[in-house]
Amino acid sequence: MAYSLSAFLIAQIGKNRNVEQGRLISGAKLLELAKDAIRVAQERIGGQVVFLEMEHGNAKLAKFYSDNGFVPFGTRDDFEEGQPVTYDQLFLFLK
Repeated sequence: MAYSLSAFLIAQIGKNRNVEQGRLISGAKLLELAKDAIRVAQERIGGQVVFLEMEHGNAKLAKFYSDNGFVPFGTRDDFEEGQPVTYDQLFLFLK
């Protein structure tokens, strides 16, 4: 048996420390802008699930995503520049 799910992936979100102080936005605002863009796409093509990954073991980032509605569901092992790295996988149901 196979299942199909329309979903969105937030591939990269992060800080840019080179931005002028007066032009900074919070991580929560940046994530909300990403979710708003996904909602526009959702209206056109469907889907309710948003996925993202974060490097394993970052408790501060895990709390940030949890505070913004994301729920962990698994991990994924990969290699970056020949070094093993583990990613925590999270999802959010958009309404």
